[in-house]
Parts: sequence; structure tokens; C-alpha cells
Amino acid sequence: MRCFRSSLPSLRRLTGACQLTLAVFAAAWLTMPVAAQAQAAAKAADTRPTLQRVRDSGVLRLGHRTDALPFAYLDASKRPIGYGVDICNEVIAVLRRDLKLTALRVDYVPVTAANRIALIREGRIDMECGLTVNNPERRAEVSFAMPYYFAGPRILVPVSSPIKDFSDLNNRKVGSAKGANAVPILRDRIDRGVLKGTQLIEFANNNEAFAALARQEVDAFITTDNLLFAYRATAPKPSDWHVVGNPLVVEPVAIMLRKDDNEFKAAIDRALAGLMLDGVAARLYTRWFLQPVPPSNVVVDIPLGAVLRDQFRWPGDRL
Repeated sequence: MRCFRSSLPSLRRLTGACQLTLAVFAAAWLTMPVAAQAQAAAKAADTRPTLQRVRDSGVLRLGHRTDALPFAYLDASKRPIGYGVDICNEVIAVLRRDLKLTALRVDYVPVTAANRIALIREGRIDMECGLTVNNPERRAEVSFAMPYYFAGPRILVPVSSPIKDFSDLNNRKVGSAKGANAVPILRDRIDRGVLKGTQLIEFANNNEAFAALARQEVDAFITTDNLLFAYRATAPKPSDWHVVGNPLVVEPVAIMLRKDDNEFKAAIDRALAGLMLDGVAARLYTRWFLQPVPPSNVVVDIPLGAVLRDQFRWPGDRL
């Protein structure tokens, strides 16, 4: 329908039909509850800094993995638990105190390796606490707080496997989860011919990748080393599996944030530094890596490494 008769329209030149249409739209908007109007506008484009949005709404949306033991996974009651979740909960407790947000509510939002970056980028979560590696490719899309762990991709295989390192993966089928930081590294090695005849299969999540290894559908499961130790520890017979190979790379694991949200990053980093200097982070590490963890009371048994020990002593953005 053409509402205007020239390029310089005025209300008097509206046709009757267009006047009626505009009146209906205006009435619908004006009768919409104010909260709904605000929500619709926010969905269109919420460009507020995270701390301002949190103050305005009284809600902080925490993204967490469900399959990353002992960093972020679900207990028997389907509640998120783990080292990363505890770190983030401690950070939020500091924010409540320092920002005087005693009534701040935390909404826990499940994420996957494949969608976590998009959820941060689109503003659907405020921070992601799990096992996300801070690397240059991801820093092009999101920002990170200072690291609270360091990890590198290694290989999980049956003890009977001849695979001992990445050079043994030629002409083998290997599995990883979509979105895992190991995937682009492996793809690059395959494309450059460093790995010859290697077939990389990407599964929906780590559980599916490990299940495929157990069914002998792939020869190896590759992801960050701490996850591999966790899958070995929780297997029906842990002695059937071992973690092999030198890490492809050692990278920092950190809380993921919206890109260039410097005020929020500064607040998170201050809280993290306090947790590290006060010994809270080290106690949480012992709790989740060196002691039995739910639901099966397994011990992941990864001693505190030298790089992370230094991070706890002298907190900073180590890349």
C-alpha cells in the first residue's frame, strides 16, 4: 500500500486506509505494558555495558557447560557445579559486595562448546564459566578475564593402543567436540599434510566423542588434557585408558566476556586477583582436582602446575 502521494508527505495527505493502519499500530504499542515495550526494545539492541545492565535488571546471566568435569557440569540434582562454576560464584559474591548489589540474582544458562561464543557475542549471557581457552581467534570476537587455569590438547586412547603421540595419528580416525580448541589446530595440521590420512570427526559434545571411542568408532579422543583425565577417572574401568602425547599448545583458560567491555573485565579481574592472593582459588583447585568430586566421588588427580601456581601468586593476564 502506498501511503504518501509525494516525496514530502504530511499527515493530511495520508490515505484513509493508511491512517487506520497507523492508528492500529500506535494503539497496539501504547496499550502494550511498559515492561514489554522495554523488553522489545532491549531485544532489538541492548548496547548497555554489562555492569549497567546488571544494575538495571538485578540479574546476572552466567553461562556454564554441562559436560566439562571438573570445571562445569551438572550434579545429581541437575545443578551446575565445578571448579569454574565455583570460581565464578566467588567472583559474583565479590561483585555483590563491592557494587552493593545484595539482591543480585544469578540466572544459570547452559551452553555448549559450539554456541558459547555466539551467546556472549549476542548478549544472551553476561559471562561464561567453564573450560574456554583464550586464544587469538576467539579474542577477535570476545574478551576474557585473567586466566584461572592453563590447558592443552592431548590424546585419550585405550591402554592397548599403539598411539603415543600426535605423530601416530596418520591414517587414523580421531574424535573431538564441535567448538573445541583442538579442532582448528588439528584441521590445520591435516590441511598442511603434517597429519596424513587423518580423519577428524566432530561430535556434538565431549560425551559423544568419548562414547564413540569406547565403541571403537574412532581411534582417539582429542581435547584439553584436564577433560581427558576426567573422562578416564569416571570410566567404568579407568585402568583401561590413558592420556598420551605432548600438548599441542598450552593456553590460558578464562572467564569469557563481551568484547571490549572494559569496565566489566576490570571488575572481574579485581575479584579474581583477590581470590588468588587470598588462597581461595588454590583451595578450590584442591577441592576439584585433588579430592573426590560428585557424583561418583572420583579423583581427577591433576597436580597444580608451575604456570598456574605462579598465576595464583602473581595474578595477571598471562597469554
